[in-house]
Amino acid sequence: TTLSIYSGSRGNLNQLVCNDNAIGFQSEAFVNVTAGTTYYLAVGTHLEQLGGQLHFTVESGTPPVNDLIGAATIVTEPLPFVDVVDTRFATAEANDPGDCFGIIPTVWYQYTPTKNTRFVTNTSGSDYPAAVSVYTGTPSNLSLISCGGGIDAIAGTTYYFGISSFSGAGGNLRFSVELGLQVTLSNIKGSATKTGVATISGLVTCNKPASGSLLVNLQQTFIRSTAQGGNSTFMDCLGATPWSIPVTSFNTTRFGTGQDNVTIDGSFFDPVTFDNSSVHVIKKIPLNGNK
Repeated sequence: TTLSIYSGSRGNLNQLVCNDNAIGFQSEAFVNVTAGTTYYLAVGTHLEQLGGQLHFTVESGTPPVNDLIGAATIVTEPLPFVDVVDTRFATAEANDPGDCFGIIPTVWYQYTPTKNTRFVTNTSGSDYPAAVSVYTGTPSNLSLISCGGGIDAIAGTTYYFGISSFSGAGGNLRFSVELGLQVTLSNIKGSATKTGVATISGLVTCNKPASGSLLVNLQQTFIRSTAQGGNSTFMDCLGATPWSIPVTSFNTTRFGTGQDNVTIDGSFFDPVTFDNSSVHVIKKIPLNGNK
């Protein structure tokens, strides 16, 4: 179905909102009304299809407490923070930013971290396609920094979250702010065999289940030549996860015992929140002898 709401008079109607199949074949439209004003609601079929049995309802309600940015719900620490709210009667302010998804009904949250951290927003568990826009600044002068995804936050900076709907229709929102994916490398060691194959190993630590890759590049300089090589591996990461990557030189100079310059680049992805995190390490390590 299609559903349109108008004000005005017959022959001079002003369309206020229009919706086409917000949930399956059902349409939903929301509008702020004024007492004493007549509104006209038109229901039609989709793309000249035949009609059928129509179930039509009109409901009224009160906007949620965090409908306006000036009344944004405070995100509290420690994370994760979780809130559930009915957004069906959320409204759109005239000065609402429309950077990500246009000016549509929105509820608001704000978060001021007490220390530098990485966080990610999540609307999993909502019964409608909720969308998140992230801003810094002040309520009257917002600057968009992200249309969802992970944020590297600065302590003392206030972040504003505008939660709207891809379809324009709200529902039961489940909104959370949680620590983002954090990846570290430690315990990096190296060895070399008599045949010139180096092996670099260590621990990669992720604060939540993730999948990704590690790329190792080695350079070892001798008196008259330099051995260079690289290799990578794909892996799952949960907590402190050991890894080991063998590396063969790209040229005729083989790796041996002694100091080695190693560069390690890691990229990991959280399949639940779709957050990603990278890590980059450059250091000198000894390649110990190995049979």
